[in-house]
Amino acid sequence: MSPIAFSIIIPHRNATNLLKRCLNSIPERNDLQIIVVDDGSEAKTIEELKRISRENIQILYSTPCKGAGHARNLGLEKALGKWILFADCDDFYEPEFNSFLNDNIDSCADCIYFSVNSVDSTTYSPGPRNFSYDEYISKFNPNVTRSEDWILFHKWEPWNKMISRTLIQKHHLKFDEFTKCNDMMFNIMVSFYAEKIKIIPNHLYCVTYNPGSMTFRRTKPEEFRDCLWAFKKKNIIMHKIGHWHWHMPMIIQHRFFIKKEGILPYFRLLAFYIRHYFAMIKAIRQFKKSLKTVQMVPKKIVD
Repeated sequence: MSPIAFSIIIPHRNATNLLKRCLNSIPERNDLQIIVVDDGSEAKTIEELKRISRENIQILYSTPCKGAGHARNLGLEKALGKWILFADCDDFYEPEFNSFLNDNIDSCADCIYFSVNSVDSTTYSPGPRNFSYDEYISKFNPNVTRSEDWILFHKWEPWNKMISRTLIQKHHLKFDEFTKCNDMMFNIMVSFYAEKIKIIPNHLYCVTYNPGSMTFRRTKPEEFRDCLWAFKKKNIIMHKIGHWHWHMPMIIQHRFFIKKEGILPYFRLLAFYIRHYFAMIKAIRQFKKSLKTVQMVPKKIVD
């Protein structure tokens, strides 16, 4: 067996047909490990998962449902590859992905960033979820200082990058185990600590649009609380790296919730938020303290 060079971690819950589409888009390679982490699926779905057969695939089971952040952390514990990638089970990779793996297997980068496409999950018509990827990558100019920051710190999803496992292990990076916005700080901290980076315009991944997914359904109070928590931490990092103008005032999040959900659900959420306020403040203070002696590593652009 070839040494594992790539590990792809895929959280999953009750979506085996979409998972199979994702798996079919991943090239068959002896040096590629696939880790599917099932997050509390129904018994019928578990039986379907057990019938999936493919080389170098490992299916982990987490019960009860603890969210995608917890699932990805479980996957990281089992990852063997030099390179780590993340996919959502309802998305898929583009045909060019295999060539990308071949071209970058020996890269000296800590993290490689790429662009993505977006389509409706059912009709495959163009979708909205790749908004600004091409724009931010086009802003990158290796001759302009910190022009890379647009794609490094303005896009926080895990699926538009390939990350050195050494970087993750060195800095003990983990996903927040939140109900929502659990991937934001992991990705920001990857960009914070990465010294050697590579940015390419290729569209290697397709993120799908599904109105029934968590991204588009109604927001639960605990999800809104967790997003506020994540954005507060993100704002701390933006100030630390000198992008104070990228600070997002919390009032914007509150206005967004009111616009999406209405005023009465907002007041119910506010009561929930107040009950958890002091625990959040304590956690934010601890996060600030952990960053006191840490500085962002200057970036070196590699080919």
